[in-house]
Amino acid sequence: MFDFADNSARFIERDRTAASVLLGALDALQPALKPDDPVLVVDDGAGEVVAALQGRCTLTTWRRFASVGQTATPFPGPGAHALATLRLPRSREALELALHLIGARLAEGAPVLVYGHNDEGIKGAARRIEEIFGSVEVVDTRKHCRVLLARRPTSPPAPFRGQLSDWRRVKPFALEDGPIDMVVYPGIFAHGGLDEGTAMLLAALPDPPAGAHVLDFGCGSGIIGAALLRRVPDLRVQCLDFDQVAVQAARENVPTGLHRCGASWSALPAYSRYDRIVSNPPIHLGRDNDYGVLKRLVEGAGIRLLDGGELWIVVQRQVPVQKVLQDEYAELSCEAESTRFRVWRAAAPFAP
Repeated sequence: MFDFADNSARFIERDRTAASVLLGALDALQPALKPDDPVLVVDDGAGEVVAALQGRCTLTTWRRFASVGQTATPFPGPGAHALATLRLPRSREALELALHLIGARLAEGAPVLVYGHNDEGIKGAARRIEEIFGSVEVVDTRKHCRVLLARRPTSPPAPFRGQLSDWRRVKPFALEDGPIDMVVYPGIFAHGGLDEGTAMLLAALPDPPAGAHVLDFGCGSGIIGAALLRRVPDLRVQCLDFDQVAVQAARENVPTGLHRCGASWSALPAYSRYDRIVSNPPIHLGRDNDYGVLKRLVEGAGIRLLDGGELWIVVQRQVPVQKVLQDEYAELSCEAESTRFRVWRAAAPFAP
């Protein structure tokens, strides 16, 4: 039985647990950090690592993913850091990208500590770290978490690919009206490809009116906006995603659009209104089902729609979204479905 739960609090608690294990290992390994030691902290979701190190060293942070109250950047700034920490990314591709970007910004011999929960794949991450850095060791295992340590070698197995542009790929996406070439980067939703749900949504979605304002909510690489612009070239498209690397791809794929990185409606100008809001929203947070983004999308879209505007979303069949849509919109229809997905159209939002 599914409920419409927001598990973000649980995910933050998992972040805190993993960070506490990391900080214990760090205290044992680096007890004498100096205020001028440059330290790079990557994807510290709950902010526990930054809070613990504040004042002990010269901190630089890199967040690929925005959260409420936290901005993000697509890659870390320059530097030769004495230490780096990395919260285990959510995919193997994102891990590889992060390790290369961090490795290129470490001083020779400087350590990087990668930490995460056992059920997130931290054990398997050791092999990938070893392939990139040449060696890896386990330095702590507590609270169902693990901390892995590698050091920047004098001669790495292969040169570090230290710029985001080193990872840029152009990949054809097969759409019903013909292929479209898309710029992708590692760790973007659907491994940088066209997933079944988005393909079904695009096939069901009628062309918006010429000049319409369209929001691609949770845009990923920007495929929805790019596909709609090919059909109706004078659309005004805006792209929103919490992954700054995905937003970078969307900038290249939808160059005439407006682009925002953020985790909620507050990342968009308060005055922005749309004829169409279109989304294949994320329903996972880490390894857990989480419908928080979907719920905020459905409940917040109504006041963002212009008169006659429509919300179009695709979700897996088992996701219990129908009741929430019925509570918010007078018009609701299932426009397409398969054994795995349903495409919903909602319009005429109830007055707040």
